[in-house]
Amino acid sequence: PPGGVAPGRSTCSGCTFVGNGAFVRGAAIGTPLEFSPNMDVQLVNSIVWGNRSVDGTMLSGDPMHYQVVARSIVQSGWPGATVVDVDPLFADLAARDLELSAGSPAIDAGDTELILRDALALDGDDDFLEPPPSDAAGRARRIDDPLTADTGAGTLPAVDLGAFEYDG
Repeated sequence: PPGGVAPGRSTCSGCTFVGNGAFVRGAAIGTPLEFSPNMDVQLVNSIVWGNRSVDGTMLSGDPMHYQVVARSIVQSGWPGATVVDVDPLFADLAARDLELSAGSPAIDAGDTELILRDALALDGDDDFLEPPPSDAAGRARRIDDPLTADTGAGTLPAVDLGAFEYDG
């Protein structure tokens, strides 16, 4: 079985997958090796790092099971022009502090058009179509770091990759 996300229809935007494990392959996300029209995954603006599987893969299955893998950091790589295999520079991975540190390639690297909508109206305004107002720590999303070039896409400031927005 896979580690973090099991087979099915899943959309992961602004997610951080760390510390998951799988007995065979797909430490973070696993899909079946055979084609199934009911299996698809979207992984965008996310980080997949520091997971373990026997074969070393972070994502498993045929790339055809992934509708979109874009604007993400995936350890051990994955096909796609905007998917990179580069250390995300977490504040302290050993201590499970998954916030981004200065100089992280994940800062201002996401695509604002790929941010999911605020389906729960987390800010209490009943606007379910706007992007979520905050990151996993409750800080505002889309904080521009003036010391980092915006390498992302969409309306600036670009969103950071992963669950936490860098705020200096």
